Amino acid sequence: MTTTADLRAVVETYWSAADARDWDVFATTLADEVLYDLPQTRERIRGKERYLRFNREYPGDWRVRVERVVADGQGRQAAVRTRFTVGAEELPAIHRIPPWILRPSGRRGIGLLRSRARSGVSPPGRKAVL
Repeated sequence: MTTTADLRAVVETYWSAADARDWDVFATTLADEVLYDLPQTRERIRGKERYLRFNREYPGDWRVRVERVVADGQGRQAAVRTRFTVGAEELPAIHRIPPWILRPSGRRGIGLLRSRARSGVSPPGRKAVL
């Protein structure tokens, strides 16, 4: 059974690896069938490899820091408040992370991400990875 501490550790690893651009570590936090929804830009990315590419190729100089992680007592779902810095602009976001999908190795990985940030449009060139 996954504990709240386990869930928090995966979430924190996910975001710290993203910020460091450590895509090998980042990949260890993902389920193969990850689905990433960005309703504000109408982007939807399916699958681990596409999601890795989406993040690797994200344009511009950006940073992300976790402000808060809230996880349920059974270690099944979480919500994360982050702050992205893109150039001089700071963008707050809340990410809902349910359900956690059991990976074949027995470890858990992020299976579904929904991001709630400001409305916007996809950056130029992004359609190729969707």
